[in-house]
Amino acid sequence: MTGDDTTVLLTEQVDRVRLITFNRPEKRNAWSDELSVAYAAALADADRDPAVRVIVVAAAGSTFCVGGDMEDLKTFAAERTFARKNVRRSAPWETTRVRKPVVAAIQGACAGIGFAHALACDVRFAAMDARFTTTYARRGLPAESGVAWLLPRVIGMSAAVDLLLSARVIGAAEAMRLGLVAQVIEGDEVLSEALRYAHDLARSCSPKAMQTIKEQLWAGQETVSFELSAVSADQLAERFLTDSDDVMEGVSSFVEKRPPEFGSLPRPDPPAATKA
Repeated sequence: MTGDDTTVLLTEQVDRVRLITFNRPEKRNAWSDELSVAYAAALADADRDPAVRVIVVAAAGSTFCVGGDMEDLKTFAAERTFARKNVRRSAPWETTRVRKPVVAAIQGACAGIGFAHALACDVRFAAMDARFTTTYARRGLPAESGVAWLLPRVIGMSAAVDLLLSARVIGAAEAMRLGLVAQVIEGDEVLSEALRYAHDLARSCSPKAMQTIKEQLWAGQETVSFELSAVSADQLAERFLTDSDDVMEGVSSFVEKRPPEFGSLPRPDPPAATKA
């Protein structure tokens, strides 16, 4: 396996399958700039490498990803800005552009940006202890990273509205019932099962056919593209950081383990008078 205990992301080639592992278990794999950059590079490398037929995304420790690193987000909220660096970050929509199947093995919490990245994978396997939440509404944020575009296409509009507005936590059984995950795996075998599935694809399925099928599936969805929706949503999130106190309250209440106290919507402006 490429990397060591201090590396935020590990990669390993197993026959024709590339295993990519989030490696911040001490932070419950909270999403950071460093992890985002490493993940973008790992996906791009696996997509280019002819020895790779299928990609499996997993996480070290007991948690897939708890969402954004709260220390980073608290800093962003306090400064009312996103830190922009000249680096190549990963965006969830880019996973759908990878030519090869991407399979996620999910255990423990899968939240926020971690939820978005899992959702962008082609197939998801969940451990019995997996828990899913969008989190955005409870952090004072709009749905980021194109989740409002993708989630209804995966589980249907009604269920997506519920999960996005309530940001409630659902377990693996409900996730499977909604179609969010393909299988729920008992015990600690979720990664083994995801790898078994990936090896079967790598052995038995044409890489060209799988690439073409992915293109067909995504082309059929894109009246408004996932990419455009994600970019628009992230621009909206930046405006929330500038114009809304809800983000700071959402993050602070989470860190302080108390209910959030969000302000009410202002009274709408009266309609403009029409000329006779």
